[in-house]
Amino acid sequence: MGHAVVLGPTGDIVPLPDKYVPSAFKEYGVGVNQWSTRATTEYDGDGDIQAVDSFSTTTRYLWPEAGCEFGKEDVAETRGGDDRLMAGAQMGKMCVVDGDYAHGPLVLPPCEPGAIVKFQFGFSQRTRPDDDPTSSNGPIKLALDKKDEKGGGDDTLDRPASPPLPTRRIRVEVTVEAKPGEKRDWRLAEVEVVSEARADANGEVLGSNPESPERAPRLGEDDIATGEWRAVQGATFLTCESLLDDESFDLSFDDEPQRLGKTSDGIDDQSSDDTSTSDEERMRVRVGSGKGRAGRGRVKKGGEKVGEKGGGEEGEVVTPTVVKSAAELEAERKERRRNRPPPEGLIVVPTWAVRAKGPFSSAYEYLVGGKSPLVLLPMRGWCLVESVGKDELLVEVGVYAGPGGLEEDWHDMAATEGGESEPRRVAARRYERGGRFASAFFVEESRMTAEELEQEKGEGEGGNPLYF
Repeated sequence: MGHAVVLGPTGDIVPLPDKYVPSAFKEYGVGVNQWSTRATTEYDGDGDIQAVDSFSTTTRYLWPEAGCEFGKEDVAETRGGDDRLMAGAQMGKMCVVDGDYAHGPLVLPPCEPGAIVKFQFGFSQRTRPDDDPTSSNGPIKLALDKKDEKGGGDDTLDRPASPPLPTRRIRVEVTVEAKPGEKRDWRLAEVEVVSEARADANGEVLGSNPESPERAPRLGEDDIATGEWRAVQGATFLTCESLLDDESFDLSFDDEPQRLGKTSDGIDDQSSDDTSTSDEERMRVRVGSGKGRAGRGRVKKGGEKVGEKGGGEEGEVVTPTVVKSAAELEAERKERRRNRPPPEGLIVVPTWAVRAKGPFSSAYEYLVGGKSPLVLLPMRGWCLVESVGKDELLVEVGVYAGPGGLEEDWHDMAATEGGESEPRRVAARRYERGGRFASAFFVEESRMTAEELEQEKGEGEGGNPLYF
């Protein structure tokens, strides 16, 4: 059970539609900005690498109540249910880490006016490390498994104990809309933030009541960029095709790749993937140059038009070949990429294998306000929607783990560095090459100490010798 708010592209809260506001509120000019929600998550169960072990969340939005109507819990809207999150065998199951998830399409729709795309992100509260030392050491399941039921009998092996289910979570639904021709062809349209607490079968909340997003704190404009943040744990998922260079990527889907060769006349033939020549050269019209050929004016030697009698043999007519420009070839290439089957196959890279002298997330690089792609959210979170052209898109959502965020109460809020300070958790999905899913990452970032920063310095940095 919990509460939900909707925010516009600048982060301002959008009031509930007027039809859902009780007359008692309207009479006194009181608006309603927040839903009360009840959500149920269903899990399809474990499966092998090819199984579709997805889950779905059905969210019921309750009518705002006033006076004697309070406590009725009448449902105004129901959303989800049929929407399977993380579905699709390997491409789905690889994107659930420590109870967090980042769901979105495998291929973006064409960037045309009116096109919208929805992404779902989830962040779960971790259990206290003293109670569960393995709580952050890998993916958790959405249901506790005690035994493997496939084998049966006395030989059934005990499965590793799953961590306790999280009691708090924050769900974020990001709606992105196409704005072709603007500075960013994909922009944030709206964000829904849902703060929830787990309840038992009788509806009793386990732990503290969920925080109200409407009244929850937000980050300051400089908070994300303050401090030396590094990823301390997590994972990155890369599609196999994203590891190919552009030429290999294009050729991997072509049954008969076209190569630059020679025509029967010895003239270079142009491959549809050749971009080495200039636009001027591409736009030239090739004409015949051999004996007996007539050119663009269809005039044969002697000044007589082809086909007229007299004065020598009749010339051979050649149809000119128009060579396409680089822009036309690029448009054709993008169209071919969009018509290919969705990406499949993932490679998992542990966070520790990715060395970066800076945050793993991208939000710290942006300012807030105006037409910035970065928006600060309630519950001390943020949303970044950045696009390059019509085919490349990054959707990133992050949240701080302490009070006002995921409500983990064992972090030292007074500490400004080191492992005892408050971490933040970030999930993102990236698209490229015709709007195809390329990667997703889930990381926990922590602020580094001065000693850790010193150890991070390489050759020639901070007084370290430079070797040749």
